[in-house]
Amino acid sequence: MAEIGENSVGPGRNSTEPEPAGKKGEISNGVGIVQTRTIRIVEPDKPLELDCGKKLSPINVAYEAYGELNEA
Repeated sequence: MAEIGENSVGPGRNSTEPEPAGKKGEISNGVGIVQTRTIRIVEPDKPLELDCGKKLSPINVAYEAYGELNEA
């Protein structure tokens, strides 16, 4: 599996409303900077074959991690 993309986004990324005023440098939602990462779990040359006979490829999964992850 290969990591294919990484984006840094801040609080309120799903909102069109401006962030509420707070102390300078304070993040209002308390989780800090969130990074959305994408990993490819199925490559184009090795499609996932479904029971119905159809094939899917490529398959990318986007995920976000909050805090620090363990090495495991």
